[in-house]
Amino acid sequence: MTEVLNLLNTLQYKENSVATRTLVEKEGGSLTVYAFDKTQGLGRHASPFLTCIQLIEGKAQITIDDKTNLVSENEIVTIPANVPFALHSIHKVKAILFRLKSSSK
Repeated sequence: MTEVLNLLNTLQYKENSVATRTLVEKEGGSLTVYAFDKTQGLGRHASPFLTCIQLIEGKAQITIDDKTNLVSENEIVTIPANVPFALHSIHKVKAILFRLKSSSK
């Protein structure tokens, strides 16, 4: 089924919480929209997938391995498979996360 979405309106912020909506979930990867209230985030973890995080609203600190990056809306970060990362929202943040099955070939 084809669906056209406005990503900014896909999720609303929840006070002191993180809202999520998975748009695609397949063996080869997923596409999930997140709405992080101020100071919320994702704890440090590694994924077996190549992960791309694009901010569509707000600012966040994204730490990849031990390097912290300040990321703003309309910017995208790529994170190799099996590399630990964390996200901490500085302001309210809406982001889209792409997870793609990684191949060693």
